[in-house]
Amino acid sequence: MAAMEAAEAPELALADTDVNWDRLDKTRFHVIGAVLFTLQQGMLHPTAVVKTRMQVADSGLSHMRGTTVFRHILKSVGILGLYRGFATSAIGSLPGRVLALTSLEVSKDMMMKYTQDLDLPDATRVGLANGVAGMFSNLVSCVYFVPLDVISQRLMVQGLPGTTYCKGPFDAIRKVMKTEGLRNLYRGFGLTAVIQSPASALWWGAYGASQHIVWRSLGYRDDVDKKPSHMEMVTIQATAGMIAGACSSVITTPIDTVKTRLQVIDDYGVGRPSVLKTAKTLFKEDGWWGFYRGFGPRFLNMSLYGTTMIVTYELIRFNVETVEYKNISFTVWDIRPLWRHYFQNTQGLIFVVDSNDRDRVVEARDELHRMLNEDELRDAVLLVFANKQDLPNAMNAAEITDKLGLHSLRQRHWYIQSTCATSGEGLYEGLDWLSNNIASKVVFTYNLIKFR
Repeated sequence: MAAMEAAEAPELALADTDVNWDRLDKTRFHVIGAVLFTLQQGMLHPTAVVKTRMQVADSGLSHMRGTTVFRHILKSVGILGLYRGFATSAIGSLPGRVLALTSLEVSKDMMMKYTQDLDLPDATRVGLANGVAGMFSNLVSCVYFVPLDVISQRLMVQGLPGTTYCKGPFDAIRKVMKTEGLRNLYRGFGLTAVIQSPASALWWGAYGASQHIVWRSLGYRDDVDKKPSHMEMVTIQATAGMIAGACSSVITTPIDTVKTRLQVIDDYGVGRPSVLKTAKTLFKEDGWWGFYRGFGPRFLNMSLYGTTMIVTYELIRFNVETVEYKNISFTVWDIRPLWRHYFQNTQGLIFVVDSNDRDRVVEARDELHRMLNEDELRDAVLLVFANKQDLPNAMNAAEITDKLGLHSLRQRHWYIQSTCATSGEGLYEGLDWLSNNIASKVVFTYNLIKFR
């Protein structure tokens, strides 16, 4: 079954490509996201190892090309050398990722609401909301991820001059804390919090703005009839993620190099390692180019990460919710931009009309008949909810029937029900009719029913 509130369709087709936090299935978002992001992390971890070893190594290894370092690791240690620190990073990232994604989604949703009345171009508003959300999310997650980075990176670079050998993550924690306690686990925290938050804002801002600009360039403006295909959505999101990753890597590599060396290298002589001491040592060894050690692998890592991460992130954000009433179970999917691809095996269609919106009832009629003309819906029963019947100027069911041309549907089994969502009046009656007029007792709804 497909359900759509066509009479309240957004003015821009590209607006359907986003899902608000309050409509997100949080359990599915985090559980499926944990699996997919861990797989993605596994694919890209070798580039992170190569990047980290190039940043921390002496000038001889750091001047090698990334592919040369990759082959060197394989030859000397084997494939396991490319996955040093992976288990620590992957397992440790699970709760941190929940924290990061939750703070990102909540803050982005709030920013979109706060900026909706501002006189800003759409691309600017989307970029601003994504940027602020990225900065806030990074600040929140730094508390968790900085110690994790310290441990996992130390495992990645074992054997290099100036590093300490550790038997595993717990041994690494013990040795790190032995010298200065908990403080040592937070090496580079200030640099990460102060610098990486703007970098995160840059990443998400570039992603939001570039995706919006690409959608616009493809003609997704005010034409509500033009809906992006599934392939278009994935392609545009992947492209925007790659652009954001590339931009961020160019700007943030010098900071990342200093931060990585600060967190990993212990042999700096007298005194505690500091940002200034680390930067001076790096400049003394290689000049300004030293700050771009490992740039090639990091550029590749962030570009691929941006592409795969954002596609994974966007795909798991689609809302899935189960609603049960009596003997019928509704699985509700909010995938409006993709609804035409999900008509197969549809047994019923719920069509919600704003009875108070006379100006758009013709648009609602056209959208309804356009859907009903699809071959996959030829046998689907139709339930129309004439909503907002509590308003004084609302059209009644008979008028809605006439405006939508329901009497012309002679080959279609249909029913119209007056409703008031705020009080619940009429909703159960409509669902009762639907329950009694479909062959299966399990109905899949492919668009969230929104009652206003």
